[in-house]
Amino acid sequence: MEGDRRAWRAAGNNVLWGVCPRAPLLLSEPWRFGLELAIFGLASAGLAAAERPLLAWLLMGVFIVNRLLLTMWRL
Repeated sequence: MEGDRRAWRAAGNNVLWGVCPRAPLLLSEPWRFGLELAIFGLASAGLAAAERPLLAWLLMGVFIVNRLLLTMWRL
């Protein structure tokens, strides 16, 4: 049972490190965008489920503005 937890934890860390800018192996752009959208979408859904809809909309708004600026600046 403990080995399974470690394996899942390691897999989760590897997926999240694929999004980090200093990761040794970066995801290609469509996959990276999809993963970021999933992460921020789930966080936003969690805020909405916790009866914090304003924070949920704010989080998604900041994410969208950030992605637009990164696209415009080609980063």
